[in-house]
Amino acid sequence: MKEDFMQFLALIYQNENTPKGFSKQKWAKIYREYSAVTNELKEKGHLRAGYGLQPADSARTVRSREGRVSVEEGPSYRTEDSLSGVNLIEAADMESAVQLAAKIPSARWGSVEVRPLMEYKNTSAATYQS
Repeated sequence: MKEDFMQFLALIYQNENTPKGFSKQKWAKIYREYSAVTNELKEKGHLRAGYGLQPADSARTVRSREGRVSVEEGPSYRTEDSLSGVNLIEAADMESAVQLAAKIPSARWGSVEVRPLMEYKNTSAATYQS
């Protein structure tokens, strides 16, 4: 990580049905755009990792309450848009991270939530204080 950069998670949300209507030509264009954005962010040292996710229906939600574990099929929250990918990015500040996230093609038909990562100093309560 660059010394003066912070880490952010870009959470990519989209309606899983929207891309189903894209033509092969549109998909080819989108993949080229994704490739160009990925290469640009990597070359400039902003992209640390990026992953696409399988459809939301493939998820399992695990909860543990009072020693009892429950597993539900599907995502934790069901909304029109589902989490479809994540990128770990590095940027000088939130505004810079937002500008980088705006380059992600899915932002045009879905959304990209940008959240700073919490830096765990240790396991003490000081970690959770700003």
